[in-house]
This record gives sequence, structure tokens and C-alpha cells, in this order.
Amino acid sequence: MKNLIATLLAGTLLAASAAPAPVYTPYPAAPTARDGRNDFNFAYGTWRTHYRILKDRFVGSHQLYECHGTSVFRPFWGGSGNLEEGVMKCPNRHIDLMTLRLYDAQTHQWTLWWGTKKLGIPPPPQVGHFDANGVGDFYSYDSWKGTPVTCRFHWTKVNGNIHFEQAYSTDGGKSWEVNWITDTERVSSSSKGVWNATAPGGDGHDGFDFLIGTWRTRHMQLRHPLSDAHDWFTCDGTASVRPFWGGSADIEDDDLHCPAQRVVGVTVRLYDPVTRQWSLYS
Repeated sequence: MKNLIATLLAGTLLAASAAPAPVYTPYPAAPTARDGRNDFNFAYGTWRTHYRILKDRFVGSHQLYECHGTSVFRPFWGGSGNLEEGVMKCPNRHIDLMTLRLYDAQTHQWTLWWGTKKLGIPPPPQVGHFDANGVGDFYSYDSWKGTPVTCRFHWTKVNGNIHFEQAYSTDGGKSWEVNWITDTERVSSSSKGVWNATAPGGDGHDGFDFLIGTWRTRHMQLRHPLSDAHDWFTCDGTASVRPFWGGSADIEDDDLHCPAQRVVGVTVRLYDPVTRQWSLYS
């Protein structure tokens, strides 16, 4: 189940489909010694969101279309991880989206995994950190319609509210084209129009509903897998499972105490109502 953060940074976030692990080149994030584990704390809670998205990229266009929605930020691992679940209502489509953020206390970097109900959680992740002025930049090597790009997530605060920009560069960061802008307004979870805050209903399968809640756990692990040995060791711990997207997804965070180490892990489960299959990311 872990070392999860090292596993994610190495690019081996796995789906349960038994497909080969995705291969990508991690972005060499600038080193920092600043402790940034609390940098996303200001975002906890419920937000009304306004998106402006560039209609056509890399053609010199400045035409934007607008979407509106809500996002809910919830921490886990004592704040060293958080999950944002949201929904976008655009002119011709409805998108359920999420971002999983994990902090590495050794490198002081955050890793951000973005996904949707349709796409799952595709690589690559964004890697980076906030500076002392509260500005966060997170980067990845990616592609857009076959063109290699550097992708940048840029986080700032405007009057205490989240301001986010995504930009692409085709020249290694010498120039950038901003293609996605998000502005937010903090609201109560019971505010009118915050349709996903309490996640009523939804189209999710109920196959994992029995896991929702907090559990005391015991894990038996083979010490030498793929050998003839039968030497097992035991890890005791706790697990907390919480649903989102109206029950068609859940997140489980685990805290295990093994003989020689403490292991923290996370599993995200996403249900596809079209295929009626679950994808599990650990």
C-alpha cells in the first residue's frame, strides 16, 4: 500500500484494470526547505466556482467560455493530504471533477493528481510548492493533442479566496498561454446552489457502501512475495472511508503500524456508470 508518496512521485499510481503502470517523466521541481504542509489549509470548506476556459489553444485566440460550479475541500492524514471534489456546469456538458493532493515531508513538495468521473485519474501529476508569499506553482511535462507541453498550475489568494490559473508552454517555460482560470467565493455548505456539497442522490454504485466509516484494521503481508516462503508479518492500524460524488466514489486513508515502520496510505475508488466498473487507485 505504500510508500505511497514515493510511489506517486515515481509515477506508479495504479488502476485496478491490471493495465501497465503509466510511464511519464516527473518534472524536476525547484528544491525548497520551507515546511509547506499547511499551505492548502485556507482552502478547506465549500466554494462557489467560476471557470473561464480558452476555447482554442495555441492559435492566438482569446475567446473564453464560462462554466460555474462548486468545490469542497477536505483534509486527511492530519492535513498532509486533501481531496477536492467538485462539479462544473458548462454550456453543453456537466463534469464531475476531483483533485488529490499529497505532501512529502522530506522534499517539502506537493503532488497534485487531477481527475474526472469520465477520465479517472490520469498521469502526469503536478509537482511543486508555495513560496513564503503564499504563491504556489506546480508543474508537469504533458501533451496537448500530440504536442509536448509544460503544464503549470498557478495558485494565489485574492481577498482570501482561491484564484487558480493553468497555463501551457511549448518552449520550455519561456512563454506561457493561460487556458484555464478559476475564481472562487467561499460559501456555507448549505447555501442555495451548492448542489454537490452534501452529495444527495447521485448515480454511484453501492458496492463499497459497506466500507463507509472508521475501522480498526489488521493487515497480513507476505514478507517475500513471489517466493516459496510463507513468512507473514502483521500491521495494525485504522482506516477511514468517506464517499463523494454522491456515492459514486470514495476515499480511504489508512494509518498502519508495522514491525519496523509506520505506513500511511490512501485509496481512491471511482465508479464508471457507463461500464459499471470500479477503478481503484492506491
